[in-house]
Amino acid sequence: MQEEPLVSIIIPTYNRAHIIGETLDSVLDQTYINWECIVVDDGSTDDTDALMQKYCKRDLRFRFLRRPKQRKRGGNAARNFGFENCRGEFVNFLDSDDLINSKKLEHQISILLKNKNCQVCLCEAEIFNEVKRYQKKSKPLDEINFFEDYILRNIDMGTTQPLWRKSFLASAEKIYDENLLKAQDFDFLSRMSFRKDFSHCAIKEIFVYVRTGNSGRITDLKPTKNVLVSYLNAYYNTYLLLVGGCKDEKLYKKYTNMFLGHILKAINAKYFTVVFSLLKKMESQVFENRFTYKIHFFKIRSLVKMLRLTNLRGYSVFKKFYYLK
Repeated sequence: MQEEPLVSIIIPTYNRAHIIGETLDSVLDQTYINWECIVVDDGSTDDTDALMQKYCKRDLRFRFLRRPKQRKRGGNAARNFGFENCRGEFVNFLDSDDLINSKKLEHQISILLKNKNCQVCLCEAEIFNEVKRYQKKSKPLDEINFFEDYILRNIDMGTTQPLWRKSFLASAEKIYDENLLKAQDFDFLSRMSFRKDFSHCAIKEIFVYVRTGNSGRITDLKPTKNVLVSYLNAYYNTYLLLVGGCKDEKLYKKYTNMFLGHILKAINAKYFTVVFSLLKKMESQVFENRFTYKIHFFKIRSLVKMLRLTNLRGYSVFKKFYYLK
C-alpha cells in the first residue's frame, strides 16, 4: 500500500505564545496524519521558545526553527525559511493565530491526488473574534477565474486556505517577497496565479478560521508611510504582470483604476514623492505601450503637482479626471 504523501505546514510566529497553542492544537486534530509542522520564530521575546519545546516533545512531527539573523525580519522571510527546510510533497502556510478544521488536509489532499493537473486546492474561510463569526462576501470558488477575480477582489483568499504542490512553488522565482512589509499575500497569490502552469481546484467548505482583533503580529506595524508604500509596491508588482503578459485591456483598465484608488490614499496623506514616483513608473509601463495611457498618467501627475501646491485644494475636481475611461 502506497504511503500517504507528506504535508508540510509552515507557521511563522512572533510573540504569540499566548495564542499559538490553539493553532498547533488544530494541527494536532487533523484526521490526515502524515504531516510535519514547521514553526519559524521571527525573534520572539515572550515564552514562545518554552511553549514550542513542549509541543516538540509531545509530537515529533513538530519542528521549531528560528529565522537566521542575517535574514530580514518579518513573516515573509520566516515563511521562506520554513519552505527551504520543509520535506513535504504538499505545503500549507498557516498564520500563528488562525485555526484549521480537522478535515482540511484530508479533503484537500484527496482532491489534489485525484486532479494531477491542479497545483493548488482552495477552500473557504470564516472570520472570527470574541463576539462574532462571519464570511467575507466572495464569489463562489467553483465559478472563478482565479487571477482575475483575485486581483479585482471578487474573492477573498488568504495565507492559510490554499494547499499547494511543493514542486509548483519550488519552480517559482521567489515565494514570498521579503522586501514587502504588507500585502505580501496579494503579491504572492497574484504572481502564482498569473503563471501559465497555474491551475486550481476548490472545496466549497469552510476549513479555515481567521482570527481578527488580536495582538502579536509578526511585525508590529502601524499605518506609517513605509507600510503604505509596501502596499503600493505590491499592487504595482501586479500592475507590471498585466503590462507584461496580459492581452485583456478591460482587465488592465479595471485593475489600474483599482490601483489608482489605492494611490489616492497616498495623495490624501500628502506623500507626494511616493505618488510622483509611482505615476511616473506607470507612465513608462502601460498596456501594449498605448500612447493614450501614457498621456493620461502624465496629466494626472501634473494635476497632483497642482494639488501639492494648493495643499489639496481642488481635490474634488481632480478626481473627475483621475481614473481611466
